[in-house]
Amino acid sequence: MRESFVCDDDNKEELQQSIVFAGDGSGNPILINSKGEVVLFDHDNGEREVLAKSLGDFIEENFEEW
Repeated sequence: MRESFVCDDDNKEELQQSIVFAGDGSGNPILINSKGEVVLFDHDNGEREVLAKSLGDFIEENFEEW
């Protein structure tokens, strides 16, 4: 992902220091950055969107209780 993802210089360092743990079904990686934020990177335009402040928040916001 790091080699094939095209992004601007502002996001390049963040991508190098992040762990991809999922995709959104459209080819966009969802990752955890060095700050612990869950971030979605759009592969079409290289923009990023913070989905949650932490993995715990992301799970709580996106998964129903059993």
